[in-house]
Amino acid sequence: MQQFWPAHEAVAKLRHEAVTSEIRSVRSDVQLMLERLDEAERSSSALTSASTSLMAPIWIQQGQTGIWIGPADPAVHPPTAATGAPVPQPDPGTGTPAFGTGVRSARVSPAPTPAQPQAPPARSARPAPPGQIVLDPQAPPSAYKMLRGSDSVFQLWTEWTLGLAGGPSIEALDRCWGPRWRTGSEAMFYSRRRKIINEIRRRVEAGTARDERQAVDQLEQLRGTRSLDWLCKNRLNGR
Repeated sequence: MQQFWPAHEAVAKLRHEAVTSEIRSVRSDVQLMLERLDEAERSSSALTSASTSLMAPIWIQQGQTGIWIGPADPAVHPPTAATGAPVPQPDPGTGTPAFGTGVRSARVSPAPTPAQPQAPPARSARPAPPGQIVLDPQAPPSAYKMLRGSDSVFQLWTEWTLGLAGGPSIEALDRCWGPRWRTGSEAMFYSRRRKIINEIRRRVEAGTARDERQAVDQLEQLRGTRSLDWLCKNRLNGR
């Protein structure tokens, strides 16, 4: 067993040397990193000092009075008229520029008052497009002709309560102008179609239909394939 000890010692010695060499390499890298950090800090300090020494004076204005705030040396960043602030003039007694002490007030002329924008001229109301009816009780009634050639009870109910194709409803025309808009043959046509509208509402009030839609369907079934004129003359006559 003792004959294997020298080999074990040699292996242990090699491992120790490898670990020691790696530790030295890590120490060298850490030292190099610390040196670079020191150089970076010194460069940053130098840049900060340079920027502080090159700080330009600042002009602050309140009303008609302004002050320069900046370094005492006017040769660093002398103010110019391009900044919009007044250029300090040398003091007659000492010959030192106005901002040479760091803070100095100066009188400035007030800025001109900007011109007030003029309001655009008021626009007159646009007239209604051709064919469109404007419901104005103070204006003369517009001409409106109820839909002809339709045998649909539902379409008649829609025209009467809502209007067709963007036009006014018959109820809206009655509220606006009363009977004045129904002239000539339109008054007779209106009177006949009104019987159907009255029958729809009568059925809802009597309870024979739960709503206007069901009453419309009932009259459509009653009409069948016949016309609305037939419905008015034969089924709703006298109502």
